[in-house]
Amino acid sequence: MFKYYGNFTYGEYVNVLKVNFAISLIRKGFLLKHTIDSLSKKALFQSRNIFYLNFKKLTGESPSEFHAQLLEEKGRTGSPSLAREG
Repeated sequence: MFKYYGNFTYGEYVNVLKVNFAISLIRKGFLLKHTIDSLSKKALFQSRNIFYLNFKKLTGESPSEFHAQLLEEKGRTGSPSLAREG
């Protein structure tokens, strides 16, 4: 029923919410002081591997690549929160 009205199954939708939460933490600088493993736990993923797979599936990049790109854009624009939309 959930997929009938949306583009995702319920489980996929929950993973989208978790990845979006992780992206918001990355934009706030979470990975400057924490690991990707701690980010995956903070976003309530059962394992780092599941987090990585879902993040890459939704963004096309690994969390590390996303973070590096954000830092690069921050260097060019001075504002990481305005530089990318996830």
